[in-house]
Amino acid sequence: MSTNSPSMPLTLGSLDVLATTCKWFLSSIDKEYLQ
Repeated sequence: MSTNSPSMPLTLGSLDVLATTCKWFLSSIDKEYLQ
């Protein structure tokens, strides 16, 4: 368990970045379709 603890924040951070990228990607696609 103690070995996985350091990697947990990194995983959560990566997921957060991935989610933000997906949101930005989807919003940019919406803008292209709206134009």
